[in-house]
Amino acid sequence: QKLQQFNPEIIPKDTASTDYMIDYCINNELDAMALINLSILKRQVELWKSVMPSITPYYAVKCNPHPVIVKCLYELGCGFDCASPAEMQKALATGANSNQIIYANPQKQSVNIKQAYQMGINMFTFDSEMELQKMIDNTPATQTGRFVLRILPPVDTHAHQNFGSKFGASKQESERLIKFAAKLRKTYPNFEISGFSFHVGTGCTSPEAYQKCIEECCRLCKLAQSLGFAPKIVDIGGGFITEKALLHLKDHESMAPVTFQQIGQVVEQAILAAKDVFGEGFQAISEPGRFFASDCVQLVTRVYGRRILFENEGDDDEEIIDVEEEVVDQKNRKEESEESLTESDLMQHNKKIEQVKYYVGEGMYGYFNNIMFDHALPNMAFFHNKERIFWELTYPSNIFGPTCDSLDCILENKPLPLLEIGDFIVVEGFGAYTWAGATEFNGIAITQMQVVIEEDDQ
Repeated sequence: QKLQQFNPEIIPKDTASTDYMIDYCINNELDAMALINLSILKRQVELWKSVMPSITPYYAVKCNPHPVIVKCLYELGCGFDCASPAEMQKALATGANSNQIIYANPQKQSVNIKQAYQMGINMFTFDSEMELQKMIDNTPATQTGRFVLRILPPVDTHAHQNFGSKFGASKQESERLIKFAAKLRKTYPNFEISGFSFHVGTGCTSPEAYQKCIEECCRLCKLAQSLGFAPKIVDIGGGFITEKALLHLKDHESMAPVTFQQIGQVVEQAILAAKDVFGEGFQAISEPGRFFASDCVQLVTRVYGRRILFENEGDDDEEIIDVEEEVVDQKNRKEESEESLTESDLMQHNKKIEQVKYYVGEGMYGYFNNIMFDHALPNMAFFHNKERIFWELTYPSNIFGPTCDSLDCILENKPLPLLEIGDFIVVEGFGAYTWAGATEFNGIAITQMQVVIEEDDQ
């Protein structure tokens, strides 16, 4: 019933989502479409709760702020990690309570801190002395700020993307900041060091990294308690990734194989141990983004243009004629003859293909912006009608998006099968940091999402 409020289309049991999308594109004459499968989203939340029942997920809105995804996750019991007032407004629009939102941007503008308080949100992260002072200065006298110190992971997290270069206080900084906060509270009693957060990075393959970070939070908790604070929160950040999302990472083949269940088992045990240190009222939260948003979104785009570039034939097979004029004349006749041939004719004559250029309905200014901003190498599948195209014979190929920008290239000089106009490219597990960064450059509309549900969940 919670999912039915979104009026989703129903995918029958015997219909694959790819078949559904291709039929939809053909019937509606679309060159691109995306699909949100609420059944998959629900299963991801259920998986989280089964593996780490002690940790409440606060969805990272930045990952995919589509209103259906955000609202659905609220209905399924999630809070929200927000990085701006606009994201906080999206979270509140779902019906979420202000205490279900953390303003998890360690460096904020003063005006945005004030806006958060005006919306009733008082939980903020920080990682510097000046940010702490800024938050205190902008906390109304009638409210109490709940400040969460973001720490730097104390060990190598073996992550695909590390965030320590931008955010996170080191061990020494963290100790100094807690002591500085204790000194400030003698003058400014309107705040509390409410807890600690960290982020191990995207695609972390080390369960022990989470464990060490939680242990560091416990150590800092004891220091804060000794100085009069009462921390109650451990925020384990994000970094969790699904098997489908993993395939979009450039170096996924070199990453150590580890499952969400393996990481979750270690994290759950570490959190249960931390409960004894933090005491009554302890709350463990997390900030998963792609773990929820990736798998529930699938993209399909159609090939609407193709150029085949043939290799120059050269002079090796020309008849040798002594008279220079006759050589030139013969060469010109041959070039004129080839100019009248079609691509099909040249291929039948075994003319070597140097490169194939394809033009499709989605590009770098749309969902494939994650190539630039998320270090992605999208895992693509190719279909003729609804039949998968397998790679027997390949040609060096480029795939361009629909804009006029030559940099709008989603795949460059890669071996691909020869595609025809009307063939489809399908990308599964493509909801993380895709729609969120899409633009309408060149006046090309952002590819919209069709909301669906599987027949078993209706």
